[in-house]
Amino acid sequence: MTLADNYADDPNNPVVVNNQRYHYHRILDAINTGTFTTKTGQEPVNIVSLGAAVEASISSPNMDLYGSVHNYGHDLTSVITDPDGRYEQAYGVMGDTGTAIRDPIFFRWHKFIDGIFVSHKVTLNPYTNDELRFDDISVDNMSIETNQHFVEVTDKPMPYIPALGGRGLLAPGNILTTRMEKQKVDISKDMFLQQVDPDKPHTPVYVEVNQVNHKDFSYKFTVTNNTGGNVQAAFRIFMAPKIDQHGKPILLTDQRRLFIEMDKFVEDLTPGKNNIGRSSTLSSVIKPPGKSHDDILALLKKTGSGSGRKEYRRLQMPRSTLLYLRLATAYVGTSRNTCGDAL
Repeated sequence: MTLADNYADDPNNPVVVNNQRYHYHRILDAINTGTFTTKTGQEPVNIVSLGAAVEASISSPNMDLYGSVHNYGHDLTSVITDPDGRYEQAYGVMGDTGTAIRDPIFFRWHKFIDGIFVSHKVTLNPYTNDELRFDDISVDNMSIETNQHFVEVTDKPMPYIPALGGRGLLAPGNILTTRMEKQKVDISKDMFLQQVDPDKPHTPVYVEVNQVNHKDFSYKFTVTNNTGGNVQAAFRIFMAPKIDQHGKPILLTDQRRLFIEMDKFVEDLTPGKNNIGRSSTLSSVIKPPGKSHDDILALLKKTGSGSGRKEYRRLQMPRSTLLYLRLATAYVGTSRNTCGDAL
């Protein structure tokens, strides 16, 4: 398929592919010169003004010149199968913030948007050691524990492990794995199955879908605090591949763009050695387990129509996708168990 001008949304004001190209290159020109051209003069390029230009918020330096590259990219891809609306097809999932992540192109598109900001960042002076160092604080060790984790072995007799519900071997540490599992979803509230009286208990209608998930795991840190007093420290955990598709090490200059945040949290460090544990289920980048349609209705009735909605507007990922969106199987850490796939 090829991107085409989007007339489906507004035939009198289409989103034109060539305009996207012009706007993108004008943004790059602004980055290279260090200034945006506004309707009244000029404005320096910084992370705030660049974000306003790419996202095209009301604070855009000049929407006529710089367009709305990010948003219009979503629009164009959402109607790629019917750009002029002749077949009256519904928009694709890329056209809605609540569903865009379902389309694989979502990740490629946002990588492209990231590239714009990288173009800006390379024009900046690097951080100094004084800005980055954490005096008298050292991370001595980091590992990952995967409790309740086993590897099934079917080609030879293996002991049954009751707590794990299978026959196999306990997996070594510093290994993360994903799996496919089946999940039942109640679709009785679908518009085509809606009952006449919504106040009466409905009969569940279940469908079975495949869903990716992973074994829960925990981060373990050993951190030494030599400041002589209590210190509050922010932990940020990232994952990135160490080797490319050819088995060659990835240079840090390229690797730094591949790091994906797994979690961030704050801990109080006492003087001396501190053993810090953090469960993957507490990750800051995932949202709490979803509630059913009935649970949400009950919550709204209890708290009021305007309460409790923020929980369902979070731009976070489902818990089951924490690893799926990053890798299939990874070996992490700095010990001899490191496979070299990720760090």
